[in-house]
Amino acid sequence: MILVICPVYNEYDKILDFIKSILGYVSKHVHFLFMEDNSDDLTKKICLFVNNSLPLSLKDKLLFIFNEFNLGYGENLFKGFYFALNRGYEYVLTIDCDFQHLPSYIPMFLNLSKKYDFITGSRYSFNSLTLSKKNFFRYLINKKMVDLIRIFYGKQISDFFCGFRLYKRNLLEYIYVNLLNYKLLNNVKFSYDFPIYLWVDILNFVDVIKEIPIPFIFFEERNFKGSNSELLVNHYERARIYMKIFIEYYNKRRR
Repeated sequence: MILVICPVYNEYDKILDFIKSILGYVSKHVHFLFMEDNSDDLTKKICLFVNNSLPLSLKDKLLFIFNEFNLGYGENLFKGFYFALNRGYEYVLTIDCDFQHLPSYIPMFLNLSKKYDFITGSRYSFNSLTLSKKNFFRYLINKKMVDLIRIFYGKQISDFFCGFRLYKRNLLEYIYVNLLNYKLLNNVKFSYDFPIYLWVDILNFVDVIKEIPIPFIFFEERNFKGSNSELLVNHYERARIYMKIFIEYYNKRRR
């Protein structure tokens, strides 16, 4: 059983098309969970309409969670991980629902799921199609973070922040327990820094990182919310904060 987690926030102009685009992948063994993060546009109303209009054949396969408050990207994924583990799913696939990740690549992840504990998309692979102009600062921050992985773990990856990923249950359990303990001890709320914590635990658990080249598609600059949001707007400060979080969590997990 595979659960595909789709964080949703302010996607009123894309969410309906995205839902239509994934219907062909819904099956007895592949379910989709939409985490609607209390959007302040029409997204929530659209998701409510879809949820209330689902035929019986999709009621237990196309799932919706509606947050009463905006939790942010990282907390939504963390909440989705708990949902998947609690419901007994064997694999979890995460995908953004704004078409910066193409649903047509879902079967590629699913076909490789039996071979790897962890699979991640890469927009910076030599084999990735470039469908949007690359942002220099985003590329620079990505490079700094993949350099840390090379230095601390001796692993070569090309895309640090891609959210198109597949986790096997044993890895997900390991990640969830570690991050839950870290949250409780340090009173942390995950935001756009969430991939940093994930990578440290992933690299402590798996030996092989499988990257799948996916197209580089980029629509607009992120509107950062949550802790340190003002600092994250500054690209150099964002790189410094991310590197600091990586090193600190790495050291904590090594103790």
